[in-house]
Formats: sequence, structure tokens, C-alpha cells
Amino acid sequence: MLRSFLSRAARARVLAERRPEAREALRFYAEIAAFQHEVDPGAPLASLSPLVALVFALGPDPLRAAAREIDEERCRTKAFEISRRLFGEDHLVTQIAADTARFFPNLVYPDAAWQPPELDLEFVEGFDRGSASYIA
Repeated sequence: MLRSFLSRAARARVLAERRPEAREALRFYAEIAAFQHEVDPGAPLASLSPLVALVFALGPDPLRAAAREIDEERCRTKAFEISRRLFGEDHLVTQIAADTARFFPNLVYPDAAWQPPELDLEFVEGFDRGSASYIA
């Protein structure tokens, strides 16, 4: 399945070059397919924030507007209600849905974490390669 996401992304990029009338949609789909390849099936909710960021960056205007309407509190409430109904009050899934912080106390969403007011980074080619051989 993961390989097919990359194949779909590649095919969409080829079609985007051949079909100018569908270029915007195909390029966006290619990015979504590539994104799906990176999603951890064991923790799909961890990909929500990056997915919304992708939509904001590359999505068509109507989809960007819809992404602004995502109400995380309402989603959490629904997740809890559905978990309780399907798994019962005492099931681990329901307990996590009820209080995520209890199970993941250090979980921080990238958009919610502190960020410096100005981030000015400079990439220095070849700097300190000796201590970073593990980076591919």
C-alpha cells in the first residue's frame, strides 16, 4: 500500500505536466499521496497538524477555507463519544480519548508549541560532519 502512494504521486505529477487544465488539482493530489506514504498507520492522528499545514500551503482556496473550520475540541468530543459507544467506558481507547494528556503528557502539537519570534538559520555546508554520520 505504501508503495502505491508513491506511484500515485509520480503518476499525478506526470499527468499534471500533460494536462494544464488539471495541473493545480493534480499537483495537490501528488503532494497528498506523497504525504500519505509518510503517515504512521499506528498513529494517524499525529499527522493531522502536518496535513492541515499541507492544505494551507498547497490546497485550493475552498479546501483552505474548510481547513480553517477544523475544531479540535469538537473532534476530541466526538472521538470520545464514538470510543465509549463502540468499546465501552473502561476500554483503553476510551480512556485515551477522554484524557490524552494522561497517556501522552509530553505531547506537543507543532503549531501550539513555543516558537521564537524570529528564526534566522544559516546552513553551513559540511560543518561538523564527524559527529553527524548517522544523518542520511
